Amino acid sequence: MASKSTDEVGQVKLKDSNMAGYGGKAHLDLRKKAAKADIQWRGSGKKPGVEIWRVENERAETSGEDKANFGIKKWPEDRHGEFFDGDSFIVLSTEADPKNDKKLRHDIYMWFGSDSTQDELGVAAYKTVELDDLHDGEPVQHRVVQGHEPKSFRDLFPNPIIVLSGGVNSGFNKVTAKEWTPRLLHVHGKKNIRVDERAATAMNMNHADVFILDAGDKLYQWNGRKSSPFERNKASRAVNQLRSERMGLAGIGKVDFEVIEDDHSKEKHDHFWAHIKGSYDDVKDSAGASNLKTSASKKRERAIYCISDRSGELTIKRETKDGDEFLMSSLDSSDVFVVDTVGEIFCWVGSKASRKERAFAIPTVEKFMEKEGINTWTPVTRIDEDGRYPPAFKRAFSG
Repeated sequence: MASKSTDEVGQVKLKDSNMAGYGGKAHLDLRKKAAKADIQWRGSGKKPGVEIWRVENERAETSGEDKANFGIKKWPEDRHGEFFDGDSFIVLSTEADPKNDKKLRHDIYMWFGSDSTQDELGVAAYKTVELDDLHDGEPVQHRVVQGHEPKSFRDLFPNPIIVLSGGVNSGFNKVTAKEWTPRLLHVHGKKNIRVDERAATAMNMNHADVFILDAGDKLYQWNGRKSSPFERNKASRAVNQLRSERMGLAGIGKVDFEVIEDDHSKEKHDHFWAHIKGSYDDVKDSAGASNLKTSASKKRERAIYCISDRSGELTIKRETKDGDEFLMSSLDSSDVFVVDTVGEIFCWVGSKASRKERAFAIPTVEKFMEKEGINTWTPVTRIDEDGRYPPAFKRAFSG
């Protein structure tokens, strides 16, 4: 496709990178050996279901020199769908292949909290490649950022996603009833209804949404008078999830639940407002702007770019003009292509792409996004030419 290239976006000098040996046979062999040695991966993806790991600053083997290293740890099933904005998670979805019930297919999601550290992001990316190696490159890889989870990710969980503040060390299993600090959870959204923790203050509440007050041994669901039935239903499901997690925790035991309607009353429900800083008068009429971190983004059109090292250095060039149709036949097996649909970015890896092109595919896409001013939360999905194509990818192409 070199003759059709219209715009060179940038290049990566491999000789100046500390990843020059990345992706070679020796490197791949070592990586797969390391993956098999990590006890956290054992048995993963062997049967349909969802498995989750959290990036932690301590490996499973806590003795000797490994103690201070980053690693991953299996996330308990009863907390699936619960995340922390200060953490990074790896989610593996395994399902039967509808075309061959004797085969399994996998999707790997890297979920990044808005306050994840760069170290955690790097470990999550590396361990995702490692997990992909364990399954012989068959999985489809997805990069997901807090607050902008695609439907395919949200559908993995029967209840709405709950995102709590801080890291896992502030989790439920670390405290007792006497030590409990009340949490205020904000249930909001239209199609993508989500649950995010807010500081327990009336200034963070509004009459258009639903709020859950988690007081440890009691949960309250406060229904804003302008909230939708969908938000109320999702809130009830989130409460049931929290109650089931809480049962049996030290010093808590049974968890009571109460629904409070926003009925203009300032005097009622003193037991609820006792946990909230401020008063009913401080509750806002409608929701304000999201406090999630987002980057500035300039308007752009759909486009296809080619990542190639034919010149000796890794370059990314635009292959389409504004308004051009996307044709599947235009993708060349010898290179890697970035298919930007605006709502989502796909990284298509040709079966004959060079070792360097394959190794630098996602890092190049991330640098491209930064240079082009594309929001960092835009979902990025990597797929192999001979692998499974997500429906959204196929819909982007004419015919």
